[in-house]
Amino acid sequence: MRSFCQLIFVFAFVLLPAQRGESQQVLPLVSGLPAGNQSGEEAGKPPNHEAAVLHEWMQYSKAFEYADYPQIANHFTYPTTMIGSSGQSVIMEDRDTLIKRVREIRENIQEGYKYSLLDTFQFHQYSNQLCMVDASYGRFNASYQRIYTGRSLYFFRKTSEGWRMFSIMVMPEK
Repeated sequence: MRSFCQLIFVFAFVLLPAQRGESQQVLPLVSGLPAGNQSGEEAGKPPNHEAAVLHEWMQYSKAFEYADYPQIANHFTYPTTMIGSSGQSVIMEDRDTLIKRVREIRENIQEGYKYSLLDTFQFHQYSNQLCMVDASYGRFNASYQRIYTGRSLYFFRKTSEGWRMFSIMVMPEK
């Protein structure tokens, strides 16, 4: 069983210092997501949105794997900013522009790309409306061979439709 954790195009507006709700997880390839504190059961603490955000991210990753561009676009709010590992940023004002950009990225990734798997992630919750997933991942070919290792920062904001990405930042290779 492989998990669907495609982190391909990744970018961000601002890197904010974490204030609360930070966690770091290492996911085995066949594990589920942490439950989180979805309703804020602990008195005096804000709700922990980790499980909901990670679910949203995994659905995005699955759509990316299958090149389902309309579904990919459903995981974003606009405008969306993508910052590549070179530091070049692209702002997409609407759904159509995002689909066009994601299609370009998806069609030009590593030769033989088949799927991605999440290696590790850190979840940072800055408020009840803003959080970030710092994800390390591998890309694999049809023979289950790793062809790329990368890291990206995914920024989410809470909208009336739920958690949506507004920025992705691909981290440069070390």
